[in-house]
Amino acid sequence: MSRLADLAKHLITPDAAVSTGWPKVRDTCNNLGWFFDEWQDDLARLILAKDAAGMYAASICCMSLPRQVGKTYLVGCIAFALCLTQPGTTVIWTAHRGRTATETFRAMKAKAKMPELAAFIDQRVKGGGIRSSNGEQEIEFLNGSRIMFGARESGFGVGFANVGMLVLDEVQRASTKAMDDLLPTTNAADNPLVLCMGTPPRPTDDGEVFTMLRTEATTGESSDVLYVELGASKRFDLADEVEFWLQLRQVNPAFPHRVSERAILRNKKGLSDDSVFREVFGLWDTIGKQFSPINGPLWREAVDIGPDRAGAKPAAMAVDMSHAREISVGAC
Repeated sequence: MSRLADLAKHLITPDAAVSTGWPKVRDTCNNLGWFFDEWQDDLARLILAKDAAGMYAASICCMSLPRQVGKTYLVGCIAFALCLTQPGTTVIWTAHRGRTATETFRAMKAKAKMPELAAFIDQRVKGGGIRSSNGEQEIEFLNGSRIMFGARESGFGVGFANVGMLVLDEVQRASTKAMDDLLPTTNAADNPLVLCMGTPPRPTDDGEVFTMLRTEATTGESSDVLYVELGASKRFDLADEVEFWLQLRQVNPAFPHRVSERAILRNKKGLSDDSVFREVFGLWDTIGKQFSPINGPLWREAVDIGPDRAGAKPAAMAVDMSHAREISVGAC
């Protein structure tokens, strides 16, 4: 097994982290028969990192991971443990499409039906605490906690309040509007946990949110986020068998003990080369958008109040807009 620091292409942690809530969550999971690889243990420790005041150190936890590495298993276990140990917790789990949300719900429903966990599920409500109808996929706990699943494309999540844990799966397809709708659901929570996870966006995806989170983290502009990226070092010849499996072992810690060689080869055969690099190897496309070479910290250092006279206005101003409606404003 491997440690996260040895695997990660990018690992940016929140500056304020001084402790973590992971040991209690991990013990709860272990008592239910759920165990974790070393890299998952490391990642969960960072996700649940806390500052000196006991609040989660990361305002947003963002993960760019290849498919089939075990991210849904880990985040799902954390969700269950928080619901069990913190009565009244509301978890909203969103995906871009209904099919993905349903698949995740089925996996979580199987967990809820385990004998070790069934005693904590509210059997008094219809369906024995598990609602499976479309639009009402939900797991209810006896202590008042609940986990709800739905698709962002159908507007799921809008209008909820006091959400203690918000999961945005398929974040590579999360629009700015979706973030505007969903992030405020956590405003009333005492100590909310926000997790964004996905694979690198395709050119056809609305990947602006994911790209922005990645860029701000990797350029040092954000000091209160957790950003983790597992990805190949660069593009290579997919026909090179030695390099293929060498890179795969670096980016997918679930191979070969949880993900088989046959499953990887199926993806290699069925996907385009570009998709293989994104989905299997977690490799981002070269970003075509032009971001400012002056990041947030540098801008703050360069602030100037201007001429001494009060009310001084810029001597010149320029505004430009690209065909994609990206606006640039400059003043001097």
